[in-house]
Amino acid sequence: MSTKDVEIEVSERFRMPAPTLVSQVGDCPPLAFTRLRCDRDSRWFTKKARAEDAYVVHVMLAALPQLRMWQNGRETIIPPIPQTGLIACHLETEPVVGFHSSFDFLRFYISKTAIDELSDTTYGQLPEGLKPPDFDVLDPVLFHLASAVVPLLERRLTADQLLLDQLALVFHAHITTAYAGSPRGVRRPNYGGLAPWQERRAKDYLEANLSRSVALADVARTCGVSPSHFARAFRLTTGRPPHRWLIERRIEAAKAALENSELGLREIAATCGFSDASHFSSTFSKATGQTPAAWRRGRTRAFAGFAINLHRHPNREGQQGDCATSASNDPSCDRGP
Repeated sequence: MSTKDVEIEVSERFRMPAPTLVSQVGDCPPLAFTRLRCDRDSRWFTKKARAEDAYVVHVMLAALPQLRMWQNGRETIIPPIPQTGLIACHLETEPVVGFHSSFDFLRFYISKTAIDELSDTTYGQLPEGLKPPDFDVLDPVLFHLASAVVPLLERRLTADQLLLDQLALVFHAHITTAYAGSPRGVRRPNYGGLAPWQERRAKDYLEANLSRSVALADVARTCGVSPSHFARAFRLTTGRPPHRWLIERRIEAAKAALENSELGLREIAATCGFSDASHFSSTFSKATGQTPAAWRRGRTRAFAGFAINLHRHPNREGQQGDCATSASNDPSCDRGP
């Protein structure tokens, strides 16, 4: 399903806007993130979920004081859920939810097929499925991952796909490690890094696509491996995940543009693959400790100071050389006692 298809389905079910991003990190159905938020106390019921062999994990971005839920037509008693709490369920139970308060949570969708494929390529094992945690379980790891997804949802038309794909893989890794059933089969996975030709090809592809959003699956395809294998092997080879490597290259490209061109910040942001000038400024500041404008001013002042100093103090070695060639004709060049 496309991002639009998922967003429409979730929006119709919850009867509200449902900003969504999807991550295609394999041949399996895409993983999907949706933020659902209501700032006022309201009372309404969702439509029944479409039955399928898939799971949804709702990560509480804010405390949820009141909620009712029905699974397989039977009501499930749910206590108040604090921030960092979880509500997870299997969509085969066709859940219906009744809201009686404000709420704010991130919904993570993953099919059983995706769990099996990613687990097989990552760990060499197939879990039985997810076992929904108790309602009093707090998961600060998923909370922080969800908080990292929220800014991408806020600028979803220009979101960094490579970062989203990596977050989707980390979501999968955490929920299968923490909440999956016993493995159904085990083999030894390949934990090696990239071959030199794969590293070179991946870096060339990323360099050639600095200005656009790059999907993890596209980079992995150039190396002939799965997205999950590529993400792990790239980090093992380079010491950083693909997204971090790409950000560092974008920062270097931005520095070159700031120093050697008169382009404005918006143009540089677009050229170097940042979603907008604000995203560019915040990312650049985090990496360098200065805003792009301040960094550019500093380089301009440094160059101006160098030029003035050069004008005032020309190359002394060159002067001495000139004197040496004319010492016999010019007494001023006589450096004897």
